[in-house]
Amino acid sequence: MQSPDIKFMNNEEVAQILYNISIMLEMQGVEFKPAAYSKAARVIGSMEEDINSVKDLDSIPGVGESIAKKIKELIDTGKLKYYEELKKKVPVDIEDLTSMSTGTFFFNSS
Repeated sequence: MQSPDIKFMNNEEVAQILYNISIMLEMQGVEFKPAAYSKAARVIGSMEEDINSVKDLDSIPGVGESIAKKIKELIDTGKLKYYEELKKKVPVDIEDLTSMSTGTFFFNSS
């Protein structure tokens, strides 16, 4: 359960972080993982069900065990250590870069 001082993460915020991870991994030349993170971001970004109410995160199409653990960390703490570490390794401000898209989220289904 989240403590009161933890930022609530909605579907769009979780999806945006997963998408940012996919971009950073691609920039680093990592194979396969960027596509997995991008797919998970698209699915979560278009889900009608609140990500916080999903009991079995790896039951979400495109979300495997590893990504499910990262989503759980985001939901439980409002942060993701893996994401923070990646941001230190990438020479651009990924959040500014991805916010330049049309709308606030790349995979907005509307």
